Amino acid sequence: MLDELVQKYPDLNDKLILKKVDMSDTDEIEKLNRELNEKKPVTDMIHLPAPKAKPLQFKKMTWDIFKANMEISFRSAVLILFSVLPRMAKEKVGKVVLMSSIYALEEATPNFLSAYVSTKSAMIGLARS
Repeated sequence: MLDELVQKYPDLNDKLILKKVDMSDTDEIEKLNRELNEKKPVTDMIHLPAPKAKPLQFKKMTWDIFKANMEISFRSAVLILFSVLPRMAKEKVGKVVLMSSIYALEEATPNFLSAYVSTKSAMIGLARS
């Protein structure tokens, strides 16, 4: 998807720091944070990773499925924010966009997406806080 965006909008590389990172891997997130802190101050951040939402009855869910969703989406956002927010505050500039889902806002969420919806609800709480 990132490659498609760059192909469609070639000037994105001049305006953005585009990275493909395994958001379930703490070492990769730490490497990203080091790279971000070495560059000019990050003024805006868009965070939108999510594992593929796989419909599964709750009784067939495991903690590992919830944990994987939380690590990829929520935990990675928190770790990156720990890195970029202090510089944004120091520079008195910046915006953060955390992607959630309409499923986390609707009263009637789709069936069998508990891990996905729970994680996206956590993103809303983080953004509001």
